[in-house]
Amino acid sequence: MHSPSHSSAGHFDACPWCGFSVTLEGVNGTGLQCPRCGRPLWFLSKTVDDAVVITFLTGLVSGHATAQQVDELLAAIGRCARLVLDLSRLRFVPPSFLKLLVLLNHRLASSVHLRICGLDEQNSTMLRRTRIDRLFEVFGNQQQALEAGVRPTGQ
Repeated sequence: MHSPSHSSAGHFDACPWCGFSVTLEGVNGTGLQCPRCGRPLWFLSKTVDDAVVITFLTGLVSGHATAQQVDELLAAIGRCARLVLDLSRLRFVPPSFLKLLVLLNHRLASSVHLRICGLDEQNSTMLRRTRIDRLFEVFGNQQQALEAGVRPTGQ
């Protein structure tokens, strides 16, 4: 069964639509659906203090970046001071996902401190080559991204 995932200081990863706690243990590949609402899960969300953490799931981050996907992310994010995008579960970051990151960055503008974490070497290289890494602060893992202070604007 699905038990809560306590991935950061006791906070739960949850379905972004109904809030049902979903474990990340054993989650990989495609086809994951929320046990409560039945919607396909391409990401999970949780709130940790003033930050929202979005964990993208392998396999469902593909196809074309659409306005609907950006709207789904914005709805899950709500109002927060910091946003951590955890890519640790993605084995491959397709070009359409890079477009999604750029669209999300554009829509949030300077209202939220954006951070990315969990990049493997291949995905890190791709973000550097495309210079998308310049849009975000990059950290090794969720904990590091959450523990880092908020940088003043323009620094």
